[in-house]
Amino acid sequence: MEGPRFSGEVLAGGGDWWVTRGDTTQLDARYLIRSHDGAVIDVVNRGYFRASAELGRRHEAGEEITEAELYYPTAPVFQTDAPDYLWMTGTSSSGWPAPEPGFVCVRVFMLL
Repeated sequence: MEGPRFSGEVLAGGGDWWVTRGDTTQLDARYLIRSHDGAVIDVVNRGYFRASAELGRRHEAGEEITEAELYYPTAPVFQTDAPDYLWMTGTSSSGWPAPEPGFVCVRVFMLL
């Protein structure tokens, strides 16, 4: 993962929980990110995934789904005591996952 102010990798061992009611799934994902310089950032990312039965079927079948077809906003919260990344802990952010074959890709926008 990389961006203009941060680069790092998601560490193995995170978890996610999904609760589905009708066409909407409430998400709660928790994971750790190690920055390029070794700092560890704890992430709690909550949001919603909304998809019709047809879109769910296509996803399960491995068919390509475009970003325009998704309703999948998230609100990641970052926690760390690493001095270089404290700015992340006091900033609201919004995430918007993008289809990426074989990966979960979330673009995060910091609301400054």
